[in-house]
Amino acid sequence: MDAIVYDKEKKHLQVIELKYKLPIESTSDLINLDAMLNKAYNQIKIAEEMVEENKTFILEEYFGESFKGIIPDFVDYFVITNYSVGTGRNCILPSPIILESHYLSMMKLNNGMYNVHYALSDNGKGYIQHVEKRYARYLLSGYKIMVPEYLFKINAPRL
Repeated sequence: MDAIVYDKEKKHLQVIELKYKLPIESTSDLINLDAMLNKAYNQIKIAEEMVEENKTFILEEYFGESFKGIIPDFVDYFVITNYSVGTGRNCILPSPIILESHYLSMMKLNNGMYNVHYALSDNGKGYIQHVEKRYARYLLSGYKIMVPEYLFKINAPRL
């Protein structure tokens, strides 16, 4: 486990594996990134087993005596990477991976931990899923003018 984040109010724990890669410049870099992410997925599985076995004192171990006896109600296990998610050929959906910039933007919003939890369980990672195009029609001096309007929809549950 490279990082853990805990929300006291919601008793929500995030167990995070960090995998950083410099920009990919070749096919071999992409293959190496896939191998690195596969290793991260395996490390997340090991972390999940460890946390589940030690759930009663995991928070005390990482955050100190003041967390003694506190057991998280929700635990998310995932990988944060900075550059790319690789080819994804060995990853099932929904995947346990989020880009660093996406994670930070979700955590800045209200209910940040929930946003991350939702994105992890969503195949589209909470990004815009549907773009609808329609036209506004105007008549100007006998000419018909059509202006496209785009409606972006995110398939996210309402709180």
